[in-house]
Amino acid sequence: MATCYFDSDLKKSYRCEYNIKDNSVNVTIDYDIHDELKKEKIIISNNMDIKNRDIYIIDQGNKTYLLLKNAFYNGYINSWGTPDSKCQTKFQSIFFFKHNQYSKLFDLPVTPKVKKIKIYSYLITNLFGCPSVKRHETDEKYIIELNKKSTINTVELQKNNIKNISIGDVWESKYSQKEHNIKIDFNGFVLIELIRRINYDQVYSYINELNTFMQLYCPNKFLINKIELYINDTFYECVCPFREINYINYHRNRSVKEGLIDFLNKAYNHISLRKNQLYINNIPRIVLYTSRDIEDNFLIYYKFIECYYKQKNIPNIKTQFISYSMTNNYKKEKLSKNQIAKYSQEIICLRNHYVHAGYHLKNNCLKISFKKVKGINDLENYTVTNIDFEWILKRTQILHDIAIDIIFSEILGYDDYDYKSEI
Repeated sequence: MATCYFDSDLKKSYRCEYNIKDNSVNVTIDYDIHDELKKEKIIISNNMDIKNRDIYIIDQGNKTYLLLKNAFYNGYINSWGTPDSKCQTKFQSIFFFKHNQYSKLFDLPVTPKVKKIKIYSYLITNLFGCPSVKRHETDEKYIIELNKKSTINTVELQKNNIKNISIGDVWESKYSQKEHNIKIDFNGFVLIELIRRINYDQVYSYINELNTFMQLYCPNKFLINKIELYINDTFYECVCPFREINYINYHRNRSVKEGLIDFLNKAYNHISLRKNQLYINNIPRIVLYTSRDIEDNFLIYYKFIECYYKQKNIPNIKTQFISYSMTNNYKKEKLSKNQIAKYSQEIICLRNHYVHAGYHLKNNCLKISFKKVKGINDLENYTVTNIDFEWILKRTQILHDIAIDIIFSEILGYDDYDYKSEI
């Protein structure tokens, strides 16, 4: 059984059991929370306000050492009438540190400041290769040479609190006499070095930002294996909340032909996800995670296109951004001027209905009204009947394709791209 300590009080220890599951830690401690509540004169009830706390877990038997940050109360167990009668309190944490030396966890300040973020993923070795390994074969020998120093490719940014971005590879070897083999595991990483240190609980925004860029570069493949934070000259493994991708277990080509480090350089310089720019902030909702409701997605894509184009100095763009974007950014099929005009107005009318009247379409009908512009638009008003899911999906996909083209061609400057995702 492991031993626990609360906050920085290392004089009092408690026996505990813990399990790590779904990126969180649940710990059950031989501790009666009621004694604490009575001392603080808190009324015991179902709505008790129990303070969060840091919990150190020292498991010498399994060589596992954890620091749970801001762990919250998660239940109470009271066992009576048995030889092992006891009171136990349960806590849970979704942000915790790990280190192979427990003394290093005790060295951490109450609010650790992070200088570097190291994110591991096998996708990096698939894209970047394994420069740290070299193989030589002769008639007499087969040699595998492993460099202890990682081969790192770095690009300077000096922007939005990021000093530089690096990609590299690491390896770990295990020799098993029992199984008669030597196992070598390779992994790749992206290292983000910051200009100014940040609080540990702010790293999720940097991870989500990288996740978004990797989703653009190689959709549905950037599965994070491990995260390490560089704090006071030491790397600590950490588990924290972030937006995970919908991983697919089959081959997926890169969206662009450019190398990863060059793509990241371009993405970080042109897309600042941690700044408050409305159209930029919607990019993760377009490529990384979407709503289950097609209506929500429709409105997100529409809003992104609207916010992007309304900032442009283009004549009449504030009222014609949908038709303009269909002409310039919709490349899946060739449309006539009348088709563009009809699709555009149907999209606008559907958006207005969703915003002002809700998602329900009475009798599955939608009235399409055109503003008459002599010599430009002479289309008559009409009503679309029997609207079904496929009709809405078609227009939603048009907006999605436009949004993707804006991201790649307008914002990132790629004339040639092939983005295919499953979100």
